[in-house]
Amino acid sequence: MQTRRILVAPLDWGLGHASRCVPLIRRFLQEGHTVTLAGTGASGDLLRLHFPALRFLELPGYAIRYPSHSGLVPYLGLQIPGLLRSIRKEHDWLEQLLKQESFDQIISDNRYGLWHPAIASVILTHQLYLPLPTSMQWAKGLVQRRLHSWLNRFGEIWVPDHPGRENLSGGLSHPAPGNLRVEYIGPLSRFSTVSLQQVQQKTLDVVAVLSGPEPQRSLLESRIVARYQHTTMKVRIITGQPGVDRTRDSSGNIEFVGHLADEEFIDTLKRAGTIYCRSGYSSLMDLDALGLKAVLIPTPGQTEQEYLAEHFRMKGWEVLSQSELSK
Repeated sequence: MQTRRILVAPLDWGLGHASRCVPLIRRFLQEGHTVTLAGTGASGDLLRLHFPALRFLELPGYAIRYPSHSGLVPYLGLQIPGLLRSIRKEHDWLEQLLKQESFDQIISDNRYGLWHPAIASVILTHQLYLPLPTSMQWAKGLVQRRLHSWLNRFGEIWVPDHPGRENLSGGLSHPAPGNLRVEYIGPLSRFSTVSLQQVQQKTLDVVAVLSGPEPQRSLLESRIVARYQHTTMKVRIITGQPGVDRTRDSSGNIEFVGHLADEEFIDTLKRAGTIYCRSGYSSLMDLDALGLKAVLIPTPGQTEQEYLAEHFRMKGWEVLSQSELSK
């Protein structure tokens, strides 16, 4: 097999995009390829924790901030000009990088500007269709055409899911549009290669796995704390902040940890009586790989997570809104 120089760059919205790149990077390294990583923020920290020996390039993110209220789509609509600028900037960043060095392949996880016509460019995404709220259905055709035009700039589109009916992403990536070069590569979880140990006893009443952009990550943390701080239940909150020491915030029955190594993370989930997490796609792939279920709390107003939460409710999972945590 000919070795390749591969650039891997996940989007910086939360940790999920970086997390699902981990098994791909491991596979590339096992095959003897040279991998360079690019990213920023907490997702970049996650990649550096997993691959400290690999070269890491700072690539600015999309700088999208979620609102504290539920009107996400109108809020993000106001940020579309900034999003388009970020896509152009990351494409310019790539052009400048390629003047100094060369790559044989680019793996972009939901970064629409990281493509080049002379290099094998792959976009990793589970979003071939974007769910819109009822108030935005009039723009559905326009949004889909724009999305597909971005995706068509890439030589290949890798969807981390199964191709058939027994899939995880539902209507977000099925059926494959006829105008796109889609390959279903199977779900991706950084836990898929970790040896799973049997856990006999549930020693934690509650484990909450936080993720996603601010301020919604912190708002969910506050709701979990308020729900359990005056109880005797043993609670562990994994705050989704690699490189941040949150242990000093632990108090009483609630323990905070910023991040856990894969084996300890798995052990924590398996010892939990109840797991809370966002209905982000990467979190769902991880739970599926471990054979676990969670109470899903979609980010308010994020239609993709709301869709996935309902999709998994049909599979027998429990779903709560963020406001219901206060009850």
